[in-house]
Amino acid sequence: LLRDPAFRRDFPAQKSFSKLRAAIAGLYSASSRRKFNGEEYQKYRSYAARAFREAVALYPASPEASFRYIQDDLLGQGKWDAMLDMLGYIDRVDPNNNRTEALGKSALSARNAARALNAILVNHGTAIMRDVLSRPLPANVAGALTGAEADALFDARLDYAEVIMNIGGSDAVPRFLIECALKESEGKMSSPFGRLWRAATLLHRLGNADSALLSAQCAENALASQEANVFEVQDVAVDIFGNAYLACPSASKIPNESRQELALRMKGRCFESIRRAMRFPASQTFETMTHYASALLKLGEVRQAEAFILQRALSLKSTKTSVGSLIEASHILTMTNPDNNKGLIELHFMNDIRANFKRKNFTPQDMEAFKKLMNELGNAPAAPGAAGAMPPGMLQAPISRPL
Repeated sequence: LLRDPAFRRDFPAQKSFSKLRAAIAGLYSASSRRKFNGEEYQKYRSYAARAFREAVALYPASPEASFRYIQDDLLGQGKWDAMLDMLGYIDRVDPNNNRTEALGKSALSARNAARALNAILVNHGTAIMRDVLSRPLPANVAGALTGAEADALFDARLDYAEVIMNIGGSDAVPRFLIECALKESEGKMSSPFGRLWRAATLLHRLGNADSALLSAQCAENALASQEANVFEVQDVAVDIFGNAYLACPSASKIPNESRQELALRMKGRCFESIRRAMRFPASQTFETMTHYASALLKLGEVRQAEAFILQRALSLKSTKTSVGSLIEASHILTMTNPDNNKGLIELHFMNDIRANFKRKNFTPQDMEAFKKLMNELGNAPAAPGAAGAMPPGMLQAPISRPL
């Protein structure tokens, strides 16, 4: 195909053949992850690598082929230089691809992380390992780490976890890496706050129940430091502990008899973070108060959530208040006391929401949230029209039962 001049001019053909070859490469890659012996594993890995390279050659600008080659082959084997070469090649043939710069930085971070871990192994008389980033340190090395080495180890593990998250790998791998970092460096780090807080925020991004609870554990340890007494940390802690509270019933690593006790502790931590955050002037915005009201609603504190909107957020509303927070505040009021609050929503929020719509300040997310709100208020059909379409009268009709 590559020798045929007609093929080199036929972009639809290049895309089609590249996509087909990448799909075959994906099958080889999936086969290699099954429980084969070492010989079969290497055979399928080599098949996958060759098929991915051929898919890229068939259509060099294909993000599907090139990024899957990086994710399924180069990343897993720690071939950082080859990964950087591939990203440079993609950047040359497709300079408008905005993913290559971020992935290039991630690859450099991972390569530096691998070198840092291998330097620790060498310092302790152990041979370097190609897959050092994805394996726990030998027990004799982990037990003899200095404070500086523990700091370097923790940073390297988290750098690699973030690389995998940015590229789109499995959520289980970053969590495993962070668990390794916590265990290997426990009690040894010379400056733990920033590292523990970074671990908490990375785990928070993963979103699943076990990661949410580990995130809360890291946050609890980080918040014990005086350095945590800033608005930015306390504000994020509200979400971390709120998510951990919601995760308690479905966490696989927590015994059933301990879940209720843990949920109460997470709820208390969330309350405390809200109180601490509100001491700072930066918290005094409509958006922030609405955000805390939403957190309280998730914790089951219906009356407190309503009070945050009516007694705190409402006094902070201005012409610059975002339409998303106006819709969210209205939603909270419908969830807390729908009959009594319909008139308040019309009086305080709906005119501003309509004005934002007329100025075309609605994002797709705002539109979906507004449709949901109108359904809750009974002013829109249960099944609105096509996505993105506004059912007739949604923004013009007054809410029933005005104040």
